[in-house]
Amino acid sequence: MEALREGKAFRNAGKTYAEVVAGHASPDVLNGIAQTHLSHPTDSHPPLSVRLDALQMSIAQVSAAALDVRPTRTAIELLPAAKEFEETMSGAYQALLARQYGIDRKSETTVS
Repeated sequence: MEALREGKAFRNAGKTYAEVVAGHASPDVLNGIAQTHLSHPTDSHPPLSVRLDALQMSIAQVSAAALDVRPTRTAIELLPAAKEFEETMSGAYQALLARQYGIDRKSETTVS
């Protein structure tokens, strides 16, 4: 939303999102996560620490896998013409957001 308000559009929102996630994947983001409790509209899940205990695992044992956010192959690659499809979907999604939030896109520039 912030990028749209600044007059920027992303050619491929999925790729941009993956890059942002990869840029923030560090051990620091896992600090305290085991004690965090997330509510779900139809179900209540126990904190991650309880679920890990049930598996006889610790956050230290799974942290490397949790921070491995750069897959060698992504699911979108299973589609023919994936890049073009993702770019089309990105444009449509950003147009929907702009319309929903009244963002003027006339002087917009496209970034990666």
